[in-house]
Amino acid sequence: MPIENMEFSADPWIFWFTYRDAAQGTARTEKIHVLVEAGSNWPAEIEFQPIYDTVYPERRVRTGRMAPDLAALEAVRGQVKRLKIARAVLPQLGDALPALGAGAATGSRPGDWNGGGVVIGFVDNGCAFAHRNFTIPDPSRGIRRSRVTRLWDQSMQEPKKWPAPTGFDYGGELPLDQYDMLTGQRLDKLDPKKPEPELSMEETYGRFDYVIKENVDGQLIETEFAHGTHVMDIAAGSGDTPGMAPGAELIFVQMPPYAIKESTELASANHLLDGIAYIFERAGNRPAVVNISYNSYIGPHDGTGLIEVGLDEFLQRPNRAIVISAGNGGDQRCHAARTIAAGGSATLRWEIKPGDNTANFVEIWYRGDADLSVDLVRDGAPAPNEPVPKGKKRLVLANGRPVGAIIHRADDQGSNHQNQVLIGVDPRFASSTEPVDVSGTWTIVIKNDGGEPVRCHAWIERDNRGAAPAIEQSRFVGEPDEGDEASSFTLGGFSTGVRTIVVGATNTALRRLEKYSGRGPTADGRPKPDFSAAGASDADGRGVLAAAARGYYPLRSNGTSMAAPFVTGLIALLMQKAMAAKPPLELDSERLRELIASTARPINKAPADGGMVEVELGAGAGQIDVAAALAALDDMLAKR
Repeated sequence: MPIENMEFSADPWIFWFTYRDAAQGTARTEKIHVLVEAGSNWPAEIEFQPIYDTVYPERRVRTGRMAPDLAALEAVRGQVKRLKIARAVLPQLGDALPALGAGAATGSRPGDWNGGGVVIGFVDNGCAFAHRNFTIPDPSRGIRRSRVTRLWDQSMQEPKKWPAPTGFDYGGELPLDQYDMLTGQRLDKLDPKKPEPELSMEETYGRFDYVIKENVDGQLIETEFAHGTHVMDIAAGSGDTPGMAPGAELIFVQMPPYAIKESTELASANHLLDGIAYIFERAGNRPAVVNISYNSYIGPHDGTGLIEVGLDEFLQRPNRAIVISAGNGGDQRCHAARTIAAGGSATLRWEIKPGDNTANFVEIWYRGDADLSVDLVRDGAPAPNEPVPKGKKRLVLANGRPVGAIIHRADDQGSNHQNQVLIGVDPRFASSTEPVDVSGTWTIVIKNDGGEPVRCHAWIERDNRGAAPAIEQSRFVGEPDEGDEASSFTLGGFSTGVRTIVVGATNTALRRLEKYSGRGPTADGRPKPDFSAAGASDADGRGVLAAAARGYYPLRSNGTSMAAPFVTGLIALLMQKAMAAKPPLELDSERLRELIASTARPINKAPADGGMVEVELGAGAGQIDVAAALAALDDMLAKR
């Protein structure tokens, strides 16, 4: 069947890849990763991870794999409520601690609470589990144990040294708590009469078949900096400058290389949800908090997206929390909104920079009972095309060659039944070896074919982790948001859930919100982020000082990625203190949010000349105050 005649009822992203493959004359054989929301049953055509049957049978959202063709989609249609391709997610100490009320940089946390008895999990990239900031010496045996008790490397392929963890069929699980980090030997095999030679950190990682690499200009290379190690040290390092919760047990999930390099065809989002499922299952009955310092720009931004619903489902029981960075879209001009009068039209101006050879995407969301049609016109191109109404799609051409598509889906099947438009422009859409120049300014024309005004939101997907980051991120130009600041509605796509805790980034030296920090509100009007923490602790905004992956000298890195783990560590302290009370108190995510928000210190905007000082709502309730939050818990416990 010609692709133009195929019935369109699936997630636009799935159809995009099918459309592009047809344009290139290729047939995909590798299974795609999908997120699925329960319908009448769980289809046999989708391979679900076993843990969702054995540990999480009541979950409505699961991860899976399925054949990458429209025939397979047609086979499962009607059996599930929603099915979406799993999209990519992207990554986003010492002198910051006193500014957050966390005590002296080299001392203990307030009240000597250290997160003991609490599990902190990370789904990230690059875990320096043999670093002295994450190991504990045992002088009596002459060994060092890693505080990272388990590491699930989702990227391990056959043949592999380590089996997949129970409940999953991919990757390998490293039982680090059974090994000495000095020698790389199993603890039960050590013979004190025959001491083993000590290994360097690199040699220890090699013993476990674990490689630490970071994405630099689109290539995975070995560097001093590793995102996951930096984040982990802020939340829970136990070096000379300890992190927030240096006594917590750590569990790390290493995402695969293709997730780190942000292929939009493979599944960071699936690996994220699977990683959280793994961490909470391994935590058992112990309190646990998971840090997610990754995000994306697109999605409905109202908490109804599949990944947001999936994250919230994990938090239906107490003693569980998920902390997410707000995203770094605050200054990226990644959002625009329009209110379109009945019978009227509006435009969005979308700039793609010269030399950008990556795919660029815009999503538009609007209410389900409205009728919009959408066109895309390149500056200097002939007369506009016929607009694409909901339920339809068509190719986008440049110089007579296909370079993308407009895919307009009616009813996303989420709880608010919004309509979704996906617009993609890819210089390699029709040929992976002969790219077409798609640079310039494109005009998105939105027409209201109904009888009432319609408000719509548009987001550009983040796209700046390849060979030329400075030119790869497209942006809106002109007026981005009628009556609102350009930075409004710039939260990460899955930083909009109901139960998850979302953290913005401040500069603790200047007491100002960092300009890149994603700002709310959510599309349904809820204030986010919840509060903020240090994304930088120096006046130049270079970032937060924390552990490097190689060597013992710390490095600086900035972003909301670095702000989130301060809150993750604080939550571990609150959980520890609450469970030590008589009787113990189990804190759910809402109570944790209230304790931290009620004690946060407001952040002010930089005043204009002669202007009034205004509170920075983009910082949420304000900058966290660790000591004040712990004191508020004391008050709560005393009133029981």
